[in-house]
Amino acid sequence: MWPVEVRSDLRSGIKAKQQDDLLLSQRYLQRAWDTAKSLPLQTFGSEPCLKVSGIAIKLAEVLEANGAPDAAYTVYAEALKLLQNVRAADPAVTASKNLWYSSPLPDNLEALERSMDSFSQEGNTETHHLEAQSEVVEHDRLTYLSTNERVRSIALAQKLGEMAYEYGQPQEEEEKWLSYAAEEVFRILADMNLLVRRNGDEDHDVAVSMDEGNDTELVLPPWAMKANLAAPIEALGSFYVRQDKPNYALTLYRFCLIMIRDSPSTENTCRHAQVLNNLAHILFKLTDKSADDEDMATAEKLALQAAGLAQNILMPVDHKSKGDLSAMSEDPTALCAYVLPVALFNLGMMYEELGKGELAKRSFSDSYIWSVKFGVKDATLNASAALRRLEHASTAKTEAAVKSS
Repeated sequence: MWPVEVRSDLRSGIKAKQQDDLLLSQRYLQRAWDTAKSLPLQTFGSEPCLKVSGIAIKLAEVLEANGAPDAAYTVYAEALKLLQNVRAADPAVTASKNLWYSSPLPDNLEALERSMDSFSQEGNTETHHLEAQSEVVEHDRLTYLSTNERVRSIALAQKLGEMAYEYGQPQEEEEKWLSYAAEEVFRILADMNLLVRRNGDEDHDVAVSMDEGNDTELVLPPWAMKANLAAPIEALGSFYVRQDKPNYALTLYRFCLIMIRDSPSTENTCRHAQVLNNLAHILFKLTDKSADDEDMATAEKLALQAAGLAQNILMPVDHKSKGDLSAMSEDPTALCAYVLPVALFNLGMMYEELGKGELAKRSFSDSYIWSVKFGVKDATLNASAALRRLEHASTAKTEAAVKSS
């Protein structure tokens, strides 16, 4: 049950949105958001930050739909700031300032890598707190924010990072949001002992659903309701790839793989495939492009694994129409539909570099077929250009041989 102070405006805003009257919806939801910010959090009952941020997300969703991304960006940032302020008041946060995961990324990536090496030991089933076992004080760390509320802050930070990239914000702005999301993932994993371990404990999942209580009126977008804790790590890794910082990206991708390797859902299998392909792409860029280069061999192996995982997910699925990737946004196989043609294209590039023309042609052809099927336009264009390039090279080679004979 929503507080009486916001109930009427909230319901009117939701109703107006359902009737496609975005301006009226915006007016009501803005008033609900302004009122919510002025009320004591206790007014909202259990998990109040989840409810208050839900109002902000609903408003921002309407603003985006109404062509006002800057205003939506501001509202998302306000909602995240509210969660951060409550989080900062937790005495456990102050008590843990000396822990490595309270330092900003990427300053602590070396410490993270050392922790991963220990964490990845075969047969190591002891509880890991990312080098913080002896330093964490005995305290209920969820006194001020619940796990759901902390995960909501991650979802908001990642959304802000995505918007910063999409709308051309400074790179520092994008890095700020993505780093916060990744840092909070590390803190949650350490605090709640949710790291996926080699002991096969199925209770540890990297996907966390957020419940808005018993209220069914406030229907929020999927990203705000279910967060995959591996996603922010991967997103920050991808940011560092674009910033030409491959070593940062490699560390984050490795950690991402550790998180998802024992969570065999369709979503995590597709994410696993994407991270493997990302690693393959980085290693390929770092190699000297020779057949005896170990990184080249590893890149090829990882790309093959990525393509295999994605294809295994997609083969049993009946995708009847062509170019339907955009229609699969809520489908857990959608990521695999994107990864498969991209991984096959990367394989083709590796084979072409190694002078394996037939294998390259087959990989590019397969990439083209899958990209057309799922409407992955960039992959279609890239595979088509690669096939033309191979054809031209083959023709030129044949003509040169004829002239020399």
